[in-house]
Amino acid sequence: MYRDFLLACLLSLVCHLGLLFGLPAPIWESFVAEEIPRDVELVAMTLPDPQVLNADESLELTPAPQPPPPPPKILTFDNSRIAPISHEQIDGIIEQASQGVSMELTMPALELPAQKPSDILSSPAPPPLPPPPVDTSEVVAALLESSPDAPGQPQGKAKAVGLGQLRLGEKQAPSRMATPEIDPQFLAPPPPQAAVPVTLPIPEPEPELGIQGPVAKREPLSQPALPEVVVVTDSEITLKFWVRPDGVVSRIVTVRKDNTELEAAAIRYLSGWRFSPLLPHEAQEEQWGTITVRFLRPTR
Repeated sequence: MYRDFLLACLLSLVCHLGLLFGLPAPIWESFVAEEIPRDVELVAMTLPDPQVLNADESLELTPAPQPPPPPPKILTFDNSRIAPISHEQIDGIIEQASQGVSMELTMPALELPAQKPSDILSSPAPPPLPPPPVDTSEVVAALLESSPDAPGQPQGKAKAVGLGQLRLGEKQAPSRMATPEIDPQFLAPPPPQAAVPVTLPIPEPEPELGIQGPVAKREPLSQPALPEVVVVTDSEITLKFWVRPDGVVSRIVTVRKDNTELEAAAIRYLSGWRFSPLLPHEAQEEQWGTITVRFLRPTR
């Protein structure tokens, strides 16, 4: 059996070799594998260090600088002399300025009429300046003089006295003007007026409990027992409190205190108070009041 197997393998090998070498040349060449080139050309490329680049190489990496813009065209005008310009000249100036053409404009001189020397001499002289004002504050304005003895002379005629009629050391005559009469009624004191009765409010006595404010009108219905505290020195605690319409104390604020521990005891004592409720016709709102709680040191 082993021989049959070897014989079959040998016959198969001979048949395959016969088929392989018996084929034409083109078919045989097609079975030959193409040779793969083993020589590979490597291209080495080195990049320059940006820190080592010089000024010329760094300029190649940046874009070329743009040339500066041309300076604006300046129009120069010689306006040292002023003269009227026609509309045609103005239109020409505007047209040349719109085209950007530099130009120089010279204005013709303004001719003034010549003045002859004879005209200057014959011109009227300017009016003279007014005289400076004279200070007449120290000058007597007028002395009124009337003569009641002369029957033919009118009464009350005034005579003005100028500067030439006054001399140094000369006394002025007393004025004969009638003094005004004053009505004695204006000098009399006014008659006494009747006193108007003024009603002053009578201060209400403080309540026995020392409560002040709107809540003092309400009657306290119940009070808790006095707290047991140790009093070293006499102290006073002033509290401000608000009472609701039903008579319950809602909140308490300390106004003045002498001792912090006694303040807490006074607040607990006042929070247990109950007041009479408000009547139906009264405003149903909270009322406030103040009370001073005194803590006295016991005497031996």
